[in-house]
Amino acid sequence: MSFAKVISAAILGAVALAQTQEQREQYPTFTTMFDKYGVTWEPVMVKTEDGWNLNVLHPTGDANGPWTFTKSSVVFVHGMGGDASEFLSTLPMSGKKPMAIQLGEMGYDVWLVNNRATAYSNQHDFLENTSKEFWSIDWRDYGSKDFPAVVAEVRKRNGDKKVSYVGHSQGTTQAFAGLGIIPEWYDANVSTCVMLGPCTEPNETYMTGYTKASWDFMDANGIYASSTTYGPSWEESKAKIMADGPPELQLMVGGLEHLKNVPLQAMAAYAQGSHMSRFQHYTPDFFDLENPKMPLIDFGLIKKTKVAMFVGAWDNTCPLTVAQKIFKQLGGDKNVSEWVVSPLQGHVPWGFLNSEWYMEKLTSAIDANADV
Repeated sequence: MSFAKVISAAILGAVALAQTQEQREQYPTFTTMFDKYGVTWEPVMVKTEDGWNLNVLHPTGDANGPWTFTKSSVVFVHGMGGDASEFLSTLPMSGKKPMAIQLGEMGYDVWLVNNRATAYSNQHDFLENTSKEFWSIDWRDYGSKDFPAVVAEVRKRNGDKKVSYVGHSQGTTQAFAGLGIIPEWYDANVSTCVMLGPCTEPNETYMTGYTKASWDFMDANGIYASSTTYGPSWEESKAKIMADGPPELQLMVGGLEHLKNVPLQAMAAYAQGSHMSRFQHYTPDFFDLENPKMPLIDFGLIKKTKVAMFVGAWDNTCPLTVAQKIFKQLGGDKNVSEWVVSPLQGHVPWGFLNSEWYMEKLTSAIDANADV
């Protein structure tokens, strides 16, 4: 490592930035969650190549002072309908701090991403948030545009070292998409992708509402995202659906309520892959094509980035059989550095785990190929 990189890394470890009072008021959810554990933090704005302004959170220290980052940088990415607060949460009665804070205390340089169009990353340089174009995005964009922009910022601060990645649910999907779309970039910038509840083809039983009638109705009525907390009024959208929408769409409303600010295109991209039983590129013409088999997203093209898979035996959202299929497409042990199966685990809790067993497995996966 060059002298300049050593100095840069030393400065990062010695200086911890705390949020201002204005920022505390701007991000009340994160302020409350960090305050619970006495952790200082800074919000960092990252701009993507296509005009999105992403809010990324960087925990920096605690009551004992600034943390010294002696281990690798770890970028956390949340699941569908969530945000960075996922990794600041814990399961009830766990008695331990969230995984992201535990890693920070251990000396890891932790970054928590809010994907484009989430509540805290809802600003675009020129697109209006009520327009169809604003919401015409899916997990391919998160993995090939948002994440690279975040990593560029992190590498400016960490001595230009590779990062580790931890994603849950959709956070794994976007990483798999990125690995397939820009494999050379991942090889050059990411040491290991830790996939919690790896997901490329969700259980098709969750996709019954994806019909031509439902999607045509929403498009005709200017409904481009679910349960929006800004921009389009979700209450108005929901009223339209319940008044005149197709029955299968009306049955979806309860589930859509829990998926905050999720672009319908991202849901459709999942549904198309599930219907076709393959991890493929999204097409807006899915229902009009005789054979909507689109190009495969081949994440097995990576050569240097390693993948650690944390799989729940009771995962009904992205089942074990899908994880086994992913393992094969990755080339098995050639690219998969860790294969962890939790016998009593489902899908959602991976984002909140913080037990001693889990933290040992997580740090082992991160450290195995780390750039430190």
